[in-house]
Amino acid sequence: MKNKIEKREEKPYERFVSLGAESLTDAELLAIILRTGTKGFDAVDISRKVLELGKYPRTGFLGIYDTDIDTLEKISGIGRVKAIKLKALAEVSRRMHEARVSEGLNVKNASSVAEYYMERMRHNKCEKVILLSIDSKGKVFYRVRIGPYTTSSEAEYWKTQVAKIDQFANVQSYIVNSSAKAVR
Repeated sequence: MKNKIEKREEKPYERFVSLGAESLTDAELLAIILRTGTKGFDAVDISRKVLELGKYPRTGFLGIYDTDIDTLEKISGIGRVKAIKLKALAEVSRRMHEARVSEGLNVKNASSVAEYYMERMRHNKCEKVILLSIDSKGKVFYRVRIGPYTTSSEAEYWKTQVAKIDQFANVQSYIVNSSAKAVR
């Protein structure tokens, strides 16, 4: 009985509570989300396999974002529900980053726009373009996706079309593409 109790104290849940989240490895943190393992593999073992799916330079947690549900399900111990949980976790992470960066966002130049959209846009598999209009205080007051497009000239065309609308004629506008480059 004592060995069972000692082994239970080594689990990620207990280490999280006693030592804090920072003390856990990536696999241990992910194991908390997965909760259970399978015969022969505990949740930490399965988490390691998930984290190994990423391709350089997007390994570890970043690899989860790029891995589709079918690939995740090929790992023993990952079914449809766990695969969906992992994909949801990746999206929550992306949104948390976006929320943190957007706090106090004050657009001063194209670089600040690119920095804000970098996390969102870097996961796109095809070229997408967003048009932002900025008020005199540097706050985004209008955002519209005007893509996906394959060339910057297509994006420029739509920027000029939007500028013809009276409400947007005298404001700063930026185009952001999937490589997180912003053009004024």
